[in-house]
Amino acid sequence: MYDVHAGYILLIAGAVTATLRFLPFIAFGKKKPEAVMYLGRVLPPAVLYLVIFGPDNFLMPAMGVITLMLFMLRERIENV
Repeated sequence: MYDVHAGYILLIAGAVTATLRFLPFIAFGKKKPEAVMYLGRVLPPAVLYLVIFGPDNFLMPAMGVITLMLFMLRERIENV
């Protein structure tokens, strides 16, 4: 009985995940709205800032610096 319920939970979770991943492509098509483009530019550095200087993260600056370096490297590679 429990195995059947676990299977249903996995199927529902997979269907919801797939729907949420494909929904933006269905809604926007190939053209992205300016608001989405703006959030794509602004949110990664904002999240990075929270990772480095979060309220309870005293030991995270080293990992934040590594993440920042990788982020800058990715930006450099994408702009080539």
